[in-house]
Amino acid sequence: MTYKEIEAGADLYGQRLAAFVEHYRLPEEWFGMPDHIAVKCSDRADFDEQIELLRPFTDVSIMGKDMHGRTLGTVELAASIMVGSFGEVNIIEVMEPRPEKAGVGLIGFEHMEFTYDEFAGATYVLGKRGIEFNLPDDNPAHQCIDEIIICDEGFELKLNDRPLVDIIKEETSKGKNYEL
Repeated sequence: MTYKEIEAGADLYGQRLAAFVEHYRLPEEWFGMPDHIAVKCSDRADFDEQIELLRPFTDVSIMGKDMHGRTLGTVELAASIMVGSFGEVNIIEVMEPRPEKAGVGLIGFEHMEFTYDEFAGATYVLGKRGIEFNLPDDNPAHQCIDEIIICDEGFELKLNDRPLVDIIKEETSKGKNYEL
């Protein structure tokens, strides 16, 4: 995906999320702290290409992390990307797919995460509204509510208890991340 395609994906995502939030009457406070957007690649070659396409749009090192048999890259953009009425973000998470999911499912703009840590209330609301979600426990760096599918395209919403930039700084200081 080019930078322009990511911007277009963010715009479309913002439209779909607005419709989802309105339809299910979700609380505004969930969306007060936009954290980052994520792009899912089709395979390792696509991941490497995506990192190189984004390199001109950052002034800092692109960090990588190995997780579940794949690499996750974090790109801090020099300028922010607007995501509809949900604000702007300057972090893009570039995801190599898990080996068993390479080339399967949504490829390209995949999700947006918001920092919101009132999980008990959020899971209660999601359950009452009949919205499916997941509470993964396989990432020691943070907790999140994920796999909230917001539209037919397969875009996801995730609520995360910590900003990604804080997680990256902490993990880098412990030697868990490396420069891509």
